[in-house]
Amino acid sequence: FPFPVSFIKEVMDDDFFEKKPLLKLSCKKARNDFKTIPDFPEDFSDPSSIHKLVTGNSPEMMDYLVFSQMSLLSLHKLRELDLVPDNIVIDGRLLGHRIMDSYSNFDCSLLRHISSLGSLNCLTR
Repeated sequence: FPFPVSFIKEVMDDDFFEKKPLLKLSCKKARNDFKTIPDFPEDFSDPSSIHKLVTGNSPEMMDYLVFSQMSLLSLHKLRELDLVPDNIVIDGRLLGHRIMDSYSNFDCSLLRHISSLGSLNCLTR
C-alpha cells in the first residue's frame, strides 16, 4: 500500500471489481520509481515513488490518498499490519527527522482509517 499504478489501471479497465478480504497490509514506503501516468509520454510524466509521495505531499493529500485507496479494500479480516520502511539507512546515514515525521504522519492516517472501519482491534501483529 499504496497501490502501484498498474493495479489502479487494471481496476479502471475492468467492468467489475470484487473486494476480497485482506489478511495482511504492508506499506514499506519504497523508493522504487514508477510512472505516475503510465500512458503519457516520458516528457509529461515524471517518475515518482511511494517515498516521494509520502514525503512530498501535505498530510491532507495523504489522508485523501489513504481514504481513496483503502475504499478498494475489505479490511474486516485484517490481522497483520506492516508499516516498517524498506530502509531507514540511506548512504550510511539514518533517515532525517523530516522524512521520519512524514512516514509517521502517513502511518497515523492509515491507522485512523483502519480504526474508523473497526478493523484495528482485529490486528494480531
